[in-house]
Amino acid sequence: MLFAMNKMRKEKTILVADKDSDVRNELLLTLSDDYNVLPAAGNGQILRSAEGADLLIMDIQREEDLATVRNIKIATPSLPIICVSRKNTGNFVVRAFRAGVRDFFKKPIDVDSLRGTIRNIFAAKNGTREVRNNVMIPGRFSDDRRALTLRRLPKKEFPSSIREVLEFIEDNYNQPISLELLADKASLSLYHFSRKFKKHVGVSYSEFLGSLRVRKAKELLEDTNLSITEIGSQVGYNDLSNFERAFKKYTGQNPSTFRKATQ
Repeated sequence: MLFAMNKMRKEKTILVADKDSDVRNELLLTLSDDYNVLPAAGNGQILRSAEGADLLIMDIQREEDLATVRNIKIATPSLPIICVSRKNTGNFVVRAFRAGVRDFFKKPIDVDSLRGTIRNIFAAKNGTREVRNNVMIPGRFSDDRRALTLRRLPKKEFPSSIREVLEFIEDNYNQPISLELLADKASLSLYHFSRKFKKHVGVSYSEFLGSLRVRKAKELLEDTNLSITEIGSQVGYNDLSNFERAFKKYTGQNPSTFRKATQ
């Protein structure tokens, strides 16, 4: 079993793009036991190399770095990007997530936490972690608490076109996602895509996206000190009132009440 896990990890390629050679060399050394790790220097090289990688760890400091992230997400939207940076102001973190990063680590990097995040991302893409192996589907609301209940369906039960769309949504939930874009990815008309999605998933794409965004927001409310507005923006809501309305729909309470209850 251990041999099989190591073999699976070695099949994954991580691109490390850090301007600090000491940090870059440390990551190359730390991760090379489990993964194929390649260095990249300069945004041009990152763009050229990203297509062949399974994950990108990128040092993001300037506006041009954020632009590179956006360009990578356009070219390869399913590529997970982990940001490492010495800048950690709320505004900068939100902008990084808006650009398309999956996770954010402030330097100096907690290497153990980084390795755990990488394992989770790859496990998710291989369908071996609960969050990604089982798609979270909104179910019936109770009358008293209006608490969101969920049923789980193994992704292998979905047609490939729907599974790919679900993975795209989970990789890009904090970006604008239109019905037209998803239908195009599934190579279906709007009408047929809507029917097929609801048939196999159990809810509309907007309901699925909304529940996913709120689930991510709950994690941030519990684990970070970001403001309510910043968290709403980070999970895809640019308007605070829309975020609060969606959060209350799926949890029965507003974000600030939820945060107080979990602290």
